[in-house]
Amino acid sequence: EPEFSGEGPGEELPKVSFAADFAGSLQGCSASILVLSSPSSFGAIGDVKTPPEEVPLWEMPELLCAKIAFRGLPLADDEIFVVRGLRRVNCCTTEGPLLTLAKEADPLQVVQTIAAMDISRNVDDRRFAIDFLRHDAAKWAASFRHLGHEVVAVSHPPMLGVDKHWAYAMQLLCAGHAGTSGGAKVSLRYALSSDGYATGSPAATELTPAQVKESKHFEGSE
Repeated sequence: EPEFSGEGPGEELPKVSFAADFAGSLQGCSASILVLSSPSSFGAIGDVKTPPEEVPLWEMPELLCAKIAFRGLPLADDEIFVVRGLRRVNCCTTEGPLLTLAKEADPLQVVQTIAAMDISRNVDDRRFAIDFLRHDAAKWAASFRHLGHEVVAVSHPPMLGVDKHWAYAMQLLCAGHAGTSGGAKVSLRYALSSDGYATGSPAATELTPAQVKESKHFEGSE
């Protein structure tokens, strides 16, 4: 897998290794960040559509208790969710709105820590407004900092075009900031897939040609 690192004028950017899917990015990781569809969707089960962040509820059933613990309240602008001590017991697959139990998880899998956060979703130039940038940067940095792990699995938010590159840049810069301010460097295992957080399909061993091209674009954006 391609791997690189870089240095900015004030902070060292994290090392990034690319994976073809989220299952691949989790290999060797005990921490991950989930991007929520909305501030109120953590711990929720969709009536019709299966949002990406619902899948971990069925793979790590302890997360089903989160809605009770958090009283169903949506995230405020200055809040993230961090849940520790989770163990994956199931591996699921998704196809459209359908979610299927694929297999039981490896009982020797490491205990997981998850941070869940929402990001701004604007379809116009407001995505570059200071208030929205501050909102997203604060949540990314807080997620990396509160996870407290040296290697973190992350993935494409379900975005298109330049927004996907923009989200990658935000993760990279905020991980570097969190590592510098927290005193521990952070490395990213970045899934070049917008298919969500299911782990039931075998992890791809190689990037697709399109993902190789995309990874080169991301290296260039650094």
